[in-house]
Amino acid sequence: MMRRARRAEGRLIAMALLGLVGCLPGGETARAADLVAPPVMYLPNVWQGKSVAVIRVLRRVDSHIEELTIPVGQEGQYKTLHLHVAQCVEKPPTLPRDAAARLSIRDDTNPDFHFDGWIVQSAPALSTYTNPLYGVSVVRCEGNPVAPLLAPLPGPVKPDPNAVKKPEDTQGPTRDAAGPQLSSPNVQASQQDAPFELAPGGQGLTAPTNPSPSGKVPQDAPLQLAPP
Repeated sequence: MMRRARRAEGRLIAMALLGLVGCLPGGETARAADLVAPPVMYLPNVWQGKSVAVIRVLRRVDSHIEELTIPVGQEGQYKTLHLHVAQCVEKPPTLPRDAAARLSIRDDTNPDFHFDGWIVQSAPALSTYTNPLYGVSVVRCEGNPVAPLLAPLPGPVKPDPNAVKKPEDTQGPTRDAAGPQLSSPNVQASQQDAPFELAPGGQGLTAPTNPSPSGKVPQDAPLQLAPP
């Protein structure tokens, strides 16, 4: 109970302080937040080349894991496995972290089988090195930037506050601005001069079934009563 009371008291104090800060001496209300430029990001299909690849090899017999650091264009070896790295790329810093390497793998125990393709860190199932003895995956890319190179990001553009539409601009013209809504004079005259008859049983007034062509009733005409 004490904690809840303290939290409620803290919220009231914070709201009071925000109200004091938001008001300026000239009667103007301070803006809650300035317009912030949107973050500048690379496209999701952009990759940055690196000069070194870190490859993880799993030996299925005893579940032993070994990480090999192989420069691009060179070959690394683990037991009977030979791995040649043709290229290693990674995502730019503005995108979720990911890496991929193009490998050429051969095994001395099975000379007829040869793997050549891309292995992606976040999606290893897309191209898996199917070997009953070893499993190969990409850990990351390291080293200096190489081709493909990233183009520099443009500077953030802060939106112009004068270009932001005000709420009254988006609501459209008001009733007064659109002008008075005038109806046809003939409609108003017919509504005012239309005679009425008593409904059966005295339930109220109803419009006549056959009004006069002129829309007016002579003043000397007697009041007609509907049958009960």
